[in-house]
Amino acid sequence: MTDSDYLAAVEHELTRVGLSLAELPGLAMASDAREPFLARLRTLPPGAGWRDVFPDLPPDWREWDALPRYRPLGAYDYAEPPAGPAVHIQWPDRDGDAGRLDTLVAAARAVGWPVYGAGLIPITNAAWPTMDALVVLTRGTEEDTLGKFVEWLEAWSDASLAAIPRRGTEQYR
Repeated sequence: MTDSDYLAAVEHELTRVGLSLAELPGLAMASDAREPFLARLRTLPPGAGWRDVFPDLPPDWREWDALPRYRPLGAYDYAEPPAGPAVHIQWPDRDGDAGRLDTLVAAARAVGWPVYGAGLIPITNAAWPTMDALVVLTRGTEEDTLGKFVEWLEAWSDASLAAIPRRGTEQYR
């Protein structure tokens, strides 16, 4: 079994029991332990927890330790979870009008987009070519609304989508 096949099989088994590979509390093993580990996963019932997967976890380990801590993206973001989706946008000219973010946010709110806050991303690399910002949407914004907002944003402004670093469905401790 190739490494990628093995990883796919482990992910399949974790998903089957209701666990996420992204929250795996760590996995390093010798190659001769791979098949026994996969065989063990296949015996676990749906609803199994990480202690069922790894019975030798330290006694003081708590499941939420696998979740990242929440850190607001800036003063314009929610102070505590749950958080809304965040959209990273870029304008092609770094030295352009910084007020255009305020203009964009006002226009978005005027047509009903659920914008919670927005802020420019401080750029410390002198050679960075773009002006970057994050727009945070309100908690509970649906995936479909997020997609339509991005479409509107790119049609309305000369800003372009750089990334969606947060979808608003993440879990934090």
